[in-house]
Order: sequence, then C-alpha cells, then structure tokens
Amino acid sequence: MKIMNGRQYGKLYSSLINLIEIIQETQTEMQDVLYSLSKLKIAKEFGTVKLCTARGSGHTSAIAKIIEEKFNKVVLVLPTMNIVNIFKNNFPDIKNKIHFCSPSSFDRLLGLSDYEAVIVDCCSFISQSKIDELYNITACIMKNPIYIFME
Repeated sequence: MKIMNGRQYGKLYSSLINLIEIIQETQTEMQDVLYSLSKLKIAKEFGTVKLCTARGSGHTSAIAKIIEEKFNKVVLVLPTMNIVNIFKNNFPDIKNKIHFCSPSSFDRLLGLSDYEAVIVDCCSFISQSKIDELYNITACIMKNPIYIFME
C-alpha cells in the first residue's frame, strides 16, 4: 500500500504518533498505580486520545498509516458497514490487521483478545451511549489500552 504524503495524512499522522507515544510512556511510568485501577478506568483515563480536526484533513489516511506502521492487530470502528467496505477497498494491504465493525455490530467484538488499539473514525456520528458500550466491551481485550477517537 502506498499512502501519499502531504494533505493525505501529513501533520495529522505526526500528531497521532506523538499522542500514542505519550500514552505508552504514561502507561509505562504509571504501571504501579494503574495496576490497582479497573480496566475500564485505565482505558478511559489513561488510554484515550481524542483528536478533532477539519473535514478533509486526512483522518482516514492517517488512521491507515498508523495501523500500517504502529500496530499488528486493531479494532476499527466506522459509522456504517458501507464505510467499512470503502476503507477495505482503499487500503487492502492492511485489512488483515483490522477487525472492522460499526456501532450496530459491537456484538462482534465479544470474545476478541490481544488487540493493541481501538480506533474510531468519525466518532461524532456515534452516540455517547454507543461509545460507552464500546469501552465496556473492549476494555479487557488489551493489556495496555489505546483508544483513538477521530472527529
């Protein structure tokens, strides 16, 4: 897969890399404290990145590049299964690293394990109750949780 430079992901990709590294460093430094907290609390308070930028700034390309370079196994939540199919067509080389779902199919996440991150694109199209449901289902499937919410 070739993901192009510039507007396709550029600065947004770099920002995501930095934010992910901050989470990873914080989780390592606070390991003794985090051990005593619930998985859900760790996920929400020490494992979440929320990034809001203008439409057309390269969210989806940045997400694809992050998955390609940083992770081996992720959950990717997109607003609809139609958008899931578009993503698969645009980024075929990374689809084997991804468990795709939409808010209407969160039950497909039950029983998953060993995922490194949960990434939500277009999170403004997903209700807060569905985001809470996502946390509840996935908080235990990651050793050091990383949640990325893109808006």
